[in-house]
Amino acid sequence: MPGPVPSPTVFALLDAEWATLARTLVPACWHDQPALAPHRTLADLLQVTERRGDPAQSDHVLAALAGLAAHSANPHPLAGRTLLQMLLPGAKALARRLAWLGDPAERAAAVTACLYEQIRAYPIARRPARIAANLLADTHQRLLRANPRAPHRQAQEVSLDALVALGEPAVPPAAAVDPSPAEALLGLLAWAVNGGHLTPAQARLIGQSRIADVPCQQLGAGVGLGAHSLRRRRQRAEHALAQAASGALAEEDLSALVRRGSRPDRVSRRSCLIYRDALL
Repeated sequence: MPGPVPSPTVFALLDAEWATLARTLVPACWHDQPALAPHRTLADLLQVTERRGDPAQSDHVLAALAGLAAHSANPHPLAGRTLLQMLLPGAKALARRLAWLGDPAERAAAVTACLYEQIRAYPIARRPARIAANLLADTHQRLLRANPRAPHRQAQEVSLDALVALGEPAVPPAAAVDPSPAEALLGLLAWAVNGGHLTPAQARLIGQSRIADVPCQQLGAGVGLGAHSLRRRRQRAEHALAQAASGALAEEDLSALVRRGSRPDRVSRRSCLIYRDALL
């Protein structure tokens, strides 16, 4: 006898729900958003984000929805749901990589719940561009930090120590084809230290804060600084990193992003662009 039919994943349920939601008219209260106003239905908005030839327009739509979904005074759940649908292909790809989360249904549920949480709390004023990349990277990092089964947690800690002690590009090996955002940032930090763009202390500050998620108050206490002063110090270090990445892109100096001992394909032009735009 055939076994029981598996229940549909959250992804499948969301796609089924979208078949109905797609026909919903863009709410009138969204018409003050220039990126949303010209479109009639939610399906029209989705089509904009699927056009490969106009990434800027796609990002404008995503940013407008993110602002509505995370509005502190009057959040729009429909905007959050629409944005979630637009990011579903990326969420599915992320879930396929995170085998340690469990079976396909468990992975889909965990990634969806975490992604929607990031959407509802997205800091649009501080990060107004590259919405999809930011949200998916935030989701990946939050899942890594929250789950003790995550295979990169220990590797990241070891890599940070090696980065500071040796200035080496200590990107941990992984089976995934693409590096995780944390791995890409580690590679950039190692490159920046080796090239003299950052001191080891600056790289460690960025790594501990952004990758290991150590609170600024705790980091500041270790060096006799308040949280605000520590954030200003991190801001200066991140600006230096962004400027260095921008210069490397301008000079097509991407091969210098990785030194001996790490795989050349683990720090890509895309990674450099993401972190340059996020930090500038």
